[in-house]
Amino acid sequence: MILTCEIKQGHDFVQELSKAIQIAKIGLKKRTRRSADVKQIGLKSTISNQILRKYR
Repeated sequence: MILTCEIKQGHDFVQELSKAIQIAKIGLKKRTRRSADVKQIGLKSTISNQILRKYR
């Protein structure tokens, strides 16, 4: 299941995308699947879990 969000006009997703990139890099480096390992980054845990599952 892929999570989606409503896109509002004028909303800037640069911060969310940079957090997602950080989570993907940690997932590749540590080979972890736990959102607890990346919760300090600040992205929602459901999205973090999806990224970690993808890049594990």
